[in-house]
Amino acid sequence: MLEIESVPAQPSGTAAVLVDAAGRNLIVVALGANLHLTPAFITDAIGGHAGARVLLAQLESPAGAIRHALEHGRERGLFTVLNPAPVDAQVDAAMLQACELITPNESEFSALMHRFDGLEVAPEAVAGLDDEALALACAVLPCPRVLVTLGAGGCVLVDSGQVTRFAAEAVDCIDSTGAGDAFNGALCARLSEGAPLDDAIVFAGRYAGLSTERRGAALAMPTAADLARRFG
Repeated sequence: MLEIESVPAQPSGTAAVLVDAAGRNLIVVALGANLHLTPAFITDAIGGHAGARVLLAQLESPAGAIRHALEHGRERGLFTVLNPAPVDAQVDAAMLQACELITPNESEFSALMHRFDGLEVAPEAVAGLDDEALALACAVLPCPRVLVTLGAGGCVLVDSGQVTRFAAEAVDCIDSTGAGDAFNGALCARLSEGAPLDDAIVFAGRYAGLSTERRGAALAMPTAADLARRFG
């Protein structure tokens, strides 16, 4: 069993979350020990999970460690997924080239467009882009698949230029904190079980949507029984 890497001189990562009356959130993160994740630890972690099929990463650790995880995972035949959150200057072409799929939200997609193409697309305008515009925008990103999550607008997959839209489930959102994590975790869980990507996206949308009907993050995550009761 892989031992947890500790960084005694650093605090644990933590976050402060503000939620408005519509359930939307603003999160400020202090990364602490997350910033000391090492490529060597990642190599051991991936090697210790011989049955793994999917590797999911995000951007709350050093860029070098994230890039190494994605590259090493792909070399081992894993389906590599990057949730580019929070998106910043860490994201480069080499990181995206190591991904089978990236999952930005509107704000992150807007930032990626500006970084890779100099294109100014306001986050609130992303949901209104037509299929042709989305395909052209995603073509500048060195990754074969881009899945843009749009909150109440559902999500849209651009796979090698092919655009597929997925409607959001009807939910009573009171707190969207953790919905992105819920979506990505559920997506990768289903992919690891061998589900087709489209099926995994539908499952993830339902899981994330249901998580917004409860307050909080980890404590708001639904169970399989919760999903079965709601969606059959």
